[in-house]
Amino acid sequence: MSDLKVNQANGVAEAHYRFDLSLLPAAVDSTSVAVMRGNGALSVLGGWLLEPRGYDRVPIIDIRMATGPGLVFAAACPRSATPGAWPAPACASQATPRWAT
Repeated sequence: MSDLKVNQANGVAEAHYRFDLSLLPAAVDSTSVAVMRGNGALSVLGGWLLEPRGYDRVPIIDIRMATGPGLVFAAACPRSATPGAWPAPACASQATPRWAT
């Protein structure tokens, strides 16, 4: 992870960061967390999504992804009304506030 910036205002926290998914499979050495096949990387959310803790209620999370030229991002989550965003509670049980990548 690099370029971490955290912004907080009006009860909403946002984290912006870069994460190279292609480096994760070699770093964790576990195909149950991440795997690389050809030019594609596959990972569970917990492999790259920040998870803040200590909240009294289940916060809302909104994942927004930007990729480099020629790369794509796919998620096993329904897309939200916001282009390029996925509502994480629909695809994971992680309790995290609204974070953007």
